[in-house]
Amino acid sequence: MSDGRGAFLTCPACKGPMSPVKLGEAGTLVDVCGVCRGVWFDWFDGETSSLARHLDTLSVRKPLRAAGGLCPRDGGRLEQHPYLDLGPAVDRCPTCLGLFAARDVIAALQRFHERMPPRSPEPIERSSFLSRLWHAFAG
Repeated sequence: MSDGRGAFLTCPACKGPMSPVKLGEAGTLVDVCGVCRGVWFDWFDGETSSLARHLDTLSVRKPLRAAGGLCPRDGGRLEQHPYLDLGPAVDRCPTCLGLFAARDVIAALQRFHERMPPRSPEPIERSSFLSRLWHAFAG
């Protein structure tokens, strides 16, 4: 299914189709799996735990986890890391910096957001973004 940005996304956890969903007043598009309800956040979508506040956690289904899932954007292997080094474990693509949160992680991201200090650091450092641009054009 198209995500409205020209790409067709497949869930990294269960291989189900993902559909775009608008969140919040800004209408940020994230992609939600129609099978396991996992959510894909692109690096440019905004702060993930803040966006997670707009997701329904009542329809949580048993997550289907595929160890070492693949990025729905570029096919790279996802790596599991704690969100912002202190939060719940999420799957992040080291290449495109997108983030996949299994549906059971969304509530944990919401709780993490409530504990975040008002002026927390950006989840993605500018240096990593500049490095990615450099590698994209130089390599």
